[in-house]
Amino acid sequence: MVATSLNSRDELMENYSNAMSHLEKLEEKGCTILHEVDVHTMSRHPYLAFNSAHKKLVKGYFRSARKMLSSRGQIHVTHKTTYPFSKWEKVDIAKDAGLYLVEEETFFPWQYPGYVNKRGSGKCDETFSAGSANAFKFVKYKRYSRIGCHEL
Repeated sequence: MVATSLNSRDELMENYSNAMSHLEKLEEKGCTILHEVDVHTMSRHPYLAFNSAHKKLVKGYFRSARKMLSSRGQIHVTHKTTYPFSKWEKVDIAKDAGLYLVEEETFFPWQYPGYVNKRGSGKCDETFSAGSANAFKFVKYKRYSRIGCHEL
């Protein structure tokens, strides 16, 4: 798993009150953490220099998260639905990782207790409107999927 940040590690510590504990948890799980990664140029980053970096990262997340699921567990991913995010083919990426779409619905933050988004720069501890986004819910077995093929 790879986590990226636009900020340097020092900037994260300065701007986010819980940054250290979050980074430590990621590191304990074996996550690679890259700082000062600009999404506009990340395809040229030495560590991320491969085609479709974002899709490979998402697919890696899905594969890793799938291993952690119980037989009836779900993975919920919130993603913007406006262009260019609408072109990310999240359902196909999940399927390639062995996951099946259960449901796609409009994302409302209040339906997810504890959900708080943060900015990548500036006043980082402040939240902002997520805009138009959907929650995608995936499972690892078709029989628990309500969309597409059913194996009962």
